[in-house]
Amino acid sequence: MPSKAEGSGGAGPSEGGNVINLNALNMQQLSQLKQQVEQELNFYQESLLQLKDVQNKMSESGVCLKQFSSSNKKDMLVPVTGSVRI
Repeated sequence: MPSKAEGSGGAGPSEGGNVINLNALNMQQLSQLKQQVEQELNFYQESLLQLKDVQNKMSESGVCLKQFSSSNKKDMLVPVTGSVRI
């Protein structure tokens, strides 16, 4: 099987990535390459979803912080974790 391309991120030949001649690969190698590309694609899709989720949470936190800082000028206790047990 061909070696994994260095400098992942879709680097083309001019960007330092490895070039794979697909015509020179047999069916088993093509199948393995397809599986590897699908795994990488799934990883990047999951990472993108996680980043979007974090972005939404940060945006919500900013809105909440603005509401608290503008409306309340008194001291308050804020839980540091998601679960509070008494």
